[in-house]
Parts: sequence; structure tokens; C-alpha cells
Amino acid sequence: MSWIWLDNKKYSDKQYTKGSSFNDEILNYCVASFRKKFSFNKELKKIKVRFAADTSGYLLVDGKILFSDNAKTYGDFSIKKGTIDESYFLEDEINFIKPKKSFEIQSFVQLGVTRLYDFSGGHGGLFVEIDIEFLDGTHEKYETDESWISRLETSYIKPYEFDNTVIEENEVKSILVKDKKKPIDSEIKNIFEEEVFKNQFKIKGNSKEEFQIDLPHCYASHYEIEVIGNSLLKCELLSKELENSDSHLNKFQTNKSCKFRFFDLISCGGFILHAENKGDEDALIIIRVLHSYYPYKCFNKIVTNDLKLNDLFEKCSFAIKNCSQSIMLDSPKHCEPASSCAGDYNIISLGTSFLTGDYSLIKHVLREYAKTLEKTSGVNANSSYALIFIKWLKNMYMITGDKQLILDCQKAINAALNLYLSFLGKSGLVEKSYNYIFVDWLQVDGFNMFCPPKNLGQSVVTMNFYDALMCASFMFKEIGDNNLSNQYLNIAKKLKKDINNNLFDKEKGLYIEGLTTKDEEQPLKRFKPDVTSKIYYRKHANILAAAYGLQSKSNTKKLVDKIFNDPLIKDLPVQPYFDHYLFEAIHNADYDKKYAFKLINEFTNNIKITDKGLPEGFFKPDSGYVFDYSHAWACTPYYSFIVAILGLNILEPGFKKIKIKPFRTELDYSFIVPTKFGNIIVDKVNSDLRIDIPKGIEVLKSK
Repeated sequence: MSWIWLDNKKYSDKQYTKGSSFNDEILNYCVASFRKKFSFNKELKKIKVRFAADTSGYLLVDGKILFSDNAKTYGDFSIKKGTIDESYFLEDEINFIKPKKSFEIQSFVQLGVTRLYDFSGGHGGLFVEIDIEFLDGTHEKYETDESWISRLETSYIKPYEFDNTVIEENEVKSILVKDKKKPIDSEIKNIFEEEVFKNQFKIKGNSKEEFQIDLPHCYASHYEIEVIGNSLLKCELLSKELENSDSHLNKFQTNKSCKFRFFDLISCGGFILHAENKGDEDALIIIRVLHSYYPYKCFNKIVTNDLKLNDLFEKCSFAIKNCSQSIMLDSPKHCEPASSCAGDYNIISLGTSFLTGDYSLIKHVLREYAKTLEKTSGVNANSSYALIFIKWLKNMYMITGDKQLILDCQKAINAALNLYLSFLGKSGLVEKSYNYIFVDWLQVDGFNMFCPPKNLGQSVVTMNFYDALMCASFMFKEIGDNNLSNQYLNIAKKLKKDINNNLFDKEKGLYIEGLTTKDEEQPLKRFKPDVTSKIYYRKHANILAAAYGLQSKSNTKKLVDKIFNDPLIKDLPVQPYFDHYLFEAIHNADYDKKYAFKLINEFTNNIKITDKGLPEGFFKPDSGYVFDYSHAWACTPYYSFIVAILGLNILEPGFKKIKIKPFRTELDYSFIVPTKFGNIIVDKVNSDLRIDIPKGIEVLKSK
């Protein structure tokens, strides 16, 4: 074990930080730098470097970035200091084109949780392992230790603010950090950075300048700033996705030449630079915008003869890229914790699977989500997302065929299901849940459907519980646990009856959104709006009932027809998140040809708002809300279009057996579907449809 940090005697107040952004412990923000030069008497061939940091950091080799960020630690909103004891390596290597005998490693590490996705083990630290290969074929290994030089970087005075006029600290020896576990190997890869903007701005002496820059897209990005000159500069960097979006503010000032990076990941569609030069000499400011994303091995495309559809699929692809970092994000603007948004991650994982065929990040995030659910006994910040996690896991098992995923996550499945079993009430439905989060991102009668009262949220949460039970039953059977599989199946069968007896209005042929009876006493006390006396008929419960097979096939068709045509609900809105389940409902009813394109048109209409990205919603959930434009749940069309137009059903995990039922359309299209057996290649021109299926996949075709 060789975590290092600043000297604890000299910097006693710069050692510890809080576990997450959502508790009231002390932040103790600071940035520390560490460096070590390695010199040898023989020539180097390459080095392999493994890097971890708490809370966040980057690492350079001979002045060039190797790691632009660290692998993030996982947690939940409730995590306290010292309760997270796991961290992860990123690994990369450098091949020296010209043989050399020395190199230097430098790392900058931020202590402190400054974004929603930040979690800390409670103590600052840097961990580096280096495997050196020499030209003669020999190897030597090194780790961070007390020989590394450290310094408190006083210029980083607070989050998002850099002041290079303050007095610089002297370098000192680092110390070893006790009681901090060695980082764990992970499946994830080193994050890729791409320069999407670089320009220099001349600030004349004794002047104030303003520069406004517009970028072609909203980029998940970091800023790198270089200042040339010795005048006193005071600057503000105001980043926005769109002109009318809310902004992210970075400040910096300096009285000498310098070069630095801001740690915060932002979503940048452009920026305004306000610069004041208080000296006589002119100064130059060079700004680089570095697009950050996960290095998937490829990015496939859906190409059609409809330009609007092509634009939509390109924006879906770009949103997936932006949300894929060393963790998955709901968006690079919101940066929700990786253990809070299973609904978002389910959608982005499905899109990522078809877009890239690379499951490494998905598997890592699933396992970390599962570990968090184990620690919290199934309690999730967005409560019912603990159930969606199980659906997400099953979806990824069907695509990858990786049983180890189930084995690694089975304790989390049981934790979530056992928690919701304790929430069942006298009606047989979920009655005792601490809330009914999450339904959708809209307002109904003054209630936000993020956290609705029982009569607007009970049906959705109970139906998600039913689906989670069915998914769990299937997965436990796959790993040979027939007892648990049958147990969950029997509970699901009873719950299905209770749902239909209590929530289905036979006269109207529709499900209500929840009962109007008073909530039974809940074991976990959290905020939940009081139930009202109004009975609601809306799309949400009916969409899930159709998607999850709560009715017979013929009745599912009737239900989907009602969703689109019944005057009682057809004009009631849902947001892009819930349209994902509507795509599932359409597909389950074998209505892809009838309704899928109608639904996709909602998304093509939505992208008219801007060329920069994919809007989070079709409409604002409230008047003061500001959308983001790279949101995970808005990218569902990439996956759903392929499933719909192929009539694709995966019958056996890992694409071992599939069913396809393409429907006739005037649209021309081509795309590939990656599988472990190779790519399914689909190409349609006019009436000629060609589908190449790799060996190893059994295909059932339906007429």
C-alpha cells in the first residue's frame, strides 16, 4: 500500500473531506501536486502507468497529459466520510519513440467533492504504479512513496477559482497515508481528450475586454488555460450550453505567466471571457476546450434517406459520448451520482451497446451500482430506480450473455426486492414506500412527477416492482438458483393479480395512476406528498402495463391503441424518459409498424430547438427549469429504432437466439448491431432488404 498525500503536520487542515456533496461535513477543499523524476543508466522502451486519486486528479508524463481524470469512486447521496473504502485504477502506457534514460511524472490532485458525482474515501491521496520496460527487455516496478515531492497548490483557492497571485508554497516530502486500501483493477479504460477549440485572446494593457465564443456542439469538457505576460489579469469564464441556458462560472487571476487546468467537467456549447488587464503591458490568454469521453473502440452509425432522422441519430450518438466518462452520467451538466440514475443508465447502456459494442464501462457501472445497493440495503436516492437497476441488469445480460454480471450483482437484486417486499400493504400493492420517486419529469396539478403523491405514483412504482421480480426470476434461473427464481415468480404472479384487481378500470379499459387511500405507515421516513382524493387516468401506468405484459397480447394491443387514441389520455404528455417505455410497449404489442415512427417523430421535432445537442425534454417540467442538451434518457431512439424496424427480440442471452420481424417501409436505412458473434449488418435500399447474420446466432423469422 502506498497512497501518498501532503504532510499531515504542516497541513493538518488539508487531510480530510466529506464523503459526498449531500451531507453537512466539512469540505476542506485544496489541490496538491506531486512529482518524481526517474533516471536510469540504460535506455527505456515503454512505461505502463496505473493511476488513482482521491478525490479527483490528473497526471502528466514529461509535461504531457496521460490521465485527464481519475476513475471515480461510487456512492449514494447518503454516504458519509470514511464509509467508502474502494477506489479504482486507470491504466495506460507510453511507448518511447526515441529511446531515453529518464522521465518525470507529475500529478495534480483535488481534495474535496465539488460535483454531484464526486465521492471520497474521506482522505486525500495519490496512488501511482509504474512498470518500466527497458530496451534490453528487463523490467522494474515503482510505486508512490515518501520520495515523491509534494506541494500545496495555493493558487486553487476554492472550487472553480484559480488565483496565481497568492504566495506559492515550498515543496516538501510526501507522507504515506495509513488505512487507505490499495486501488482495485477495473474494466474501464483511460478517458480520451480531444481538443475541440483553441484560441488566443490579446488583452491590451489597462483595458477590459469581452470575447464571446460559440461552439458547434455541447461538449463534456475541461478547460486548459495558459497566460503569457506579467500584467495583473482578472478574468471570468462563463460557460453555457445555449445562449439562454444557465451558466457555469470559472474565475482566474494572475500577475505572471502560467499554465493550469480546471478540474470541473462542464457541458460547454460556448463561453464568454471577461478579462481585465490592470497592468501596462499587453497579455495573451490561450484557452483550450478539451472534449472528454470514454474511448469506445468504435462509434457505429444509423444512416437513412431521411436527413431529420440522421440528425437525430447523430445527436443520440453524441449524447452517449458526452455521458460516458470514467463513470456514466445522466448528463455532463447535471452530473448525477452514478448510483442514483438507473433509469438513465439503462437507456444509455442499451444505446451504447448498439452504438459501440463495447460493454466495459457498462459492466463496471452495473457492478458499482450493485455494491452501493448492498451497502444501503436496497435504498436508492431515487427510490424506485433500485428496481430499474434489476431491469437494466437483465437487459445487459440478454445483450452480453455474461452470467458473471448476475453472480456479481445477486446480493443487490435481493436487497432491492426484499426492501420492496416490506413496502407491500393490505391491498397487495406498494403502500409503505418512503416515496414514489421516480415517475417522470413533468407537473400534474402542481405536483412534480419526480416525487408524486400516491395517487400519481403508486401504479408506476408497483409495476416496476412486478417487472423487477420477473427479471430477477429469469436471472436466478439462469444461474441455477431455481428456488429463488420460483419464489420471485410466485410473488410476481400474485402482484400481477393485485395490480389488475386494484388499478385496472374495466369500464374504461385503462389503469389508474394510484389509489386514493391514505398511505400505510412507512418504515423509512422521507418526504412524500400527501395523497389527494382525485383519481388520475394518464399514460404512465398504461404504458408500463403494456410494456411489462400485465394483460394478454390482445388486450395489450387494445391498451396501446388507447394510449394513442383514447380522448381521456391521448393528449396527456410524457417526457423522453417515459417514451423509452412507450417504445417497449409498442414493441411488446407487435405494433412497431403502426406507432414506432409516430413516436420517433416526437424526437425529430424536438431537435429543431438547437443544432448543438439533444434536449432533455419535450417541454419544461416547470417554468423556471433549464434543460440540458446531452441527456442520457433523450438518446433512446438510437436503440429503439433498431429494435422497432427489425422487430428484434433477443430470445437467448448473448444473441445466441433471436427473432426478427422487419416491417415494410419506404425508408432506406443501414446500420450494424454488434454482438459477441460479430456484427449483424442491415442494409435496405428501395424494396431490397439485406440482413447478414453472423455464424453462431440462430434466427427465427416472423412474417
